[in-house]
Amino acid sequence: MGASEAPSEAPLPGVPPGAPFGTTSGRMGTPEGEDSLAIYMEGTANTLRPTTTQIGELFELTEAVDCTDTLPMSALQSLQPLMLKMGFDGCGVTAGLAGVIWAVGLSSQCNCIMARLTDILHSRARQLRVTVLGLSRGAIGALMLAQRMALLSEQHQQRLHVSLCLYDPVPGNLVTTVRLCDWFGLSTASRVMDVSHTPIKRVLAIYPYEPLPDLAFHAPLLPKYPDGATVEEDATLGCHQGAFYPTSNAHPELMASCKLSEHRVLAFLETCGVKLPTTSAACARESCALAEQALRHAIKSFRTSHAAGGVGSILRHHRGLLLNRHHRELLSQLDPSDWRLSEKAMGKAPDGLPLPQYMLEICRPQAAVDHAVDPPPSAAPTPSTRSALSSPL
Repeated sequence: MGASEAPSEAPLPGVPPGAPFGTTSGRMGTPEGEDSLAIYMEGTANTLRPTTTQIGELFELTEAVDCTDTLPMSALQSLQPLMLKMGFDGCGVTAGLAGVIWAVGLSSQCNCIMARLTDILHSRARQLRVTVLGLSRGAIGALMLAQRMALLSEQHQQRLHVSLCLYDPVPGNLVTTVRLCDWFGLSTASRVMDVSHTPIKRVLAIYPYEPLPDLAFHAPLLPKYPDGATVEEDATLGCHQGAFYPTSNAHPELMASCKLSEHRVLAFLETCGVKLPTTSAACARESCALAEQALRHAIKSFRTSHAAGGVGSILRHHRGLLLNRHHRELLSQLDPSDWRLSEKAMGKAPDGLPLPQYMLEICRPQAAVDHAVDPPPSAAPTPSTRSALSSPL
């Protein structure tokens, strides 16, 4: 379901009234500057309006023309760089029970986005920066979209700069079922496991560390990305979308995880050129303080994930030098002289015992079994034997 209900000929940023319809070259626009399209895809049962998570909040805040339902011809014919956005409710909202169980509806959302991309690429000569933020099944939709982009002509792919922010991508399949029974690769997890031949340039994938019960179908996905892409995968505090509620009304117990997520995603969108009225700098120091507080709690946890080549995991060690990669980035900006950023600090605590670099860690298949400083809690089987869960949200 599209989020826009605006008239098709509403005033457009960067499109002055009476702008000329075309150029002498026959192509709309000029090569100088980039067009941009920000895409927001909600989790299964979530709506953009009313707001459920930070996805809806960021969609509303993004200063761009909403072209979810229609893209006015005047935009395509503008001589100025365009700033566009699209937003989608969760597939369980748009496709009902079929969306909840089988992720039906994501394909039609991708069709809508590809129609807009095709119109823009055929009508204009500029580079197009595409930034996609997806939560849970919406993040799976972002991976599906990248696969669709791989079907574009090479000429059009060269004009794309595709960045994905995947927040806890959850396909809704059991890990054991996908590994042992999905011989033909028909599951949602299998279909998006490999996006290595897509035009993705950059990825930030964020995984809350707290697991849900197996029957919640909550195992996230660690896909295979293009070799040339800049990929950052990081674990964070919280449990699934409970770590991504708007900080304006999140429950006090969820506030730390939600604020850390807010800063991380805002910073990513900023570097992708998405125009927002707020900045990540405003909450950087608070986020760093929250990360420091979390280091004081000795909690061990283990969450199994789908992964290309086997089974991965999201671990919380009982201690760590830093909370996660996000914590390191914050310290590098706010206190670059902090002793923990030194290479000499790696590997050992002041008491001389081994110390993981990060308390929260993502382990891909082999590392999940052999590389963790702390093994999974005794109550939880190792990643190679534990059957896991994935969530429709």
